[in-house]
Amino acid sequence: MRLIDLLQLISLIAVVVTLLVTLAQTRQVARQTKELSYQTKSLQGSLEQSIYQSVNSAHDEYRTMLMKDDRRMLSWYLSTRGYAVSGHQANKRTLYVIIKLETHEGLYLSYTDGILRQSIWEAWQEVLKADLKIPHFRSTWPTAKRFYAKPFADFIDELMLNNPPRG
Repeated sequence: MRLIDLLQLISLIAVVVTLLVTLAQTRQVARQTKELSYQTKSLQGSLEQSIYQSVNSAHDEYRTMLMKDDRRMLSWYLSTRGYAVSGHQANKRTLYVIIKLETHEGLYLSYTDGILRQSIWEAWQEVLKADLKIPHFRSTWPTAKRFYAKPFADFIDELMLNNPPRG
């Protein structure tokens, strides 16, 4: 074998090894990129959930602070959203139901987004089912459901259908 042929063979082997190393590195970069994409999506979902919960908490605080002891303000608020207005205690129960449904919705969305562990969701779902057996929850829901995310509204409708009221 001539020296030139030997050098070409060594060069060819070096190119093949380089290509194989490059291929392995490219696969690793692709895996890392996929993982980063998943992490980014997860962080985005978590951020959206945090914003949603923050807005709901502030909204609940304002409603509670402004309306719990002000009969006219509470009646006005409920009537502007289409809820039945009654005596002050019944109106406070409706406000409680609204706030509690928002809590349920936040946890449901956290669970469906993969942020909340299944064991926690399953325990909370029992609280939700118990709430939905209370007549005031059931009577408030038809008016309230338009204010919630459609997947949650559909979930509640299904729960109500499969879990009849107490009594």
